[in-house]
Amino acid sequence: MAYWKTVIPRQTVLLWLTSFFLLTLLDKSGVFERLQETPYSDYSYPPEIDAKHLLRLLGTGREPAAYRVQNHYERYVFKISNELKCHVPGNRTSVLIVVKSAVAHQSRRDTIRQTWGQEGRFEDVDLRRVFMVGVKANDKTAQRALDAEHALHGDLVQADFIDAYYNNTIKTMLSFRWVLEHCSDVQWIFFVDDDTYVSVKNLAQFVRDSMNPKDRHLVGYVYDDDPPYRAHWSKWYVSLSEYPYSRYPPFAVGCLYLVSMPALLELYQVARYTRQYRFDDVFVGIVARKTGLRPVHSDKFRDKNPASRPEDFVGLVASHGFHDSVYLVEFGSIRNA
Repeated sequence: MAYWKTVIPRQTVLLWLTSFFLLTLLDKSGVFERLQETPYSDYSYPPEIDAKHLLRLLGTGREPAAYRVQNHYERYVFKISNELKCHVPGNRTSVLIVVKSAVAHQSRRDTIRQTWGQEGRFEDVDLRRVFMVGVKANDKTAQRALDAEHALHGDLVQADFIDAYYNNTIKTMLSFRWVLEHCSDVQWIFFVDDDTYVSVKNLAQFVRDSMNPKDRHLVGYVYDDDPPYRAHWSKWYVSLSEYPYSRYPPFAVGCLYLVSMPALLELYQVARYTRQYRFDDVFVGIVARKTGLRPVHSDKFRDKNPASRPEDFVGLVASHGFHDSVYLVEFGSIRNA
């Protein structure tokens, strides 16, 4: 009798513990949240606005009183404005490459300067390149280093937001703002991360052969039906309150996408009236959907599995994932590609 009194409670406890562990695991992995998602067919991202009407009002210089500004990107200050970067007498920049970089990533910036990012490398490609960074809070040493770097190279743009992963949307929107304020005559803007390889020659060929810069274009490596991450341990975790839908609108991955100036202007204007989302590429996709602009996928832009063999670079515009600066430098044989 004592045996049953001891064993049965112990088995019950083990059963409860196992059940609790499994339920916790299912909860933290996002299974229950996935079951509660709103179908994408019911998609409506707040606030619901008539983007075409908004753009018409803004185009006439009228104050759109019916719409409330959600994001005051104009309140940020450019500590390094580099306002003359695109002003070349007697010449119009056709392509501007904006490299989104982190304050501490000077080695990556130097690698880009030494490899694919050299300005003036091709006589037939009128290109400019800048690095967009934020600030490190209360770090005067880092700021002095950035100031010295810009004094040497003259290719930085810095705004007074805290440079952190979850501020990438702010970094992207301030990049849009800077382009519109200081490089509005540029035809194409190519946004990349600082671990991306770009074939400038193929990029120039791509924009010459494929599209009219006077039209609205957003091109890159596009995810058409990507679901939000619900696993709590992921840095990309998204709660139902933040985003309740089962998938995202089509978006071009943020590490490499090409935008025409007319599209950039509309995206920035509508973004100011759209609730901000912390993942910049998804946010641009959300705003693009509001404006009626559908991102276009091209295999010439590679997100995963970075190019590594010579044949991978044939026709390739850009490839993401070169986290090691030394690894990128090793591709000296493709510097003229």
